[in-house]
Amino acid sequence: MRAARLHPGRPRAVRVDEVPDPRPPAGAELLVRVAASSVNGTDLGLVRGSVPLAVLGRGPLVLGFDVAGVVEACGPAVTGFEPGDAVIALLGHGGGGQAERVLLPQSRAALAPSSVGPVPAAALPLAGLTALQALRERAGLHAR
Repeated sequence: MRAARLHPGRPRAVRVDEVPDPRPPAGAELLVRVAASSVNGTDLGLVRGSVPLAVLGRGPLVLGFDVAGVVEACGPAVTGFEPGDAVIALLGHGGGGQAERVLLPQSRAALAPSSVGPVPAAALPLAGLTALQALRERAGLHAR
């Protein structure tokens, strides 16, 4: 499969590489075919060098921390999703969203809103979390 990977060095380079497909999902994992992935501040910081690659591990690193896509396969312990479900997900610190497929825990995924296409949906996870944190932590707003 293809993936956009950041290669360390001076200057850092982003290249589309052929990489192995993810292994089949185990436990509560989902295998998602990625339809779209956003580019956010962490991706840009990594490319620019203001976020050291050492923070996230050694390169090359598959960029992308949030995705929209379709569940292809579920691990045996998955309870909230089934193949064919449209999902959005906020990936962990390892990135991996700018690839054709990504393996992730079901706890990091949510059903995608049906009224939004995959491109805008891919921008929801991290931006939504940032907005929620700002409302709670900075503005002091809490649900009742």
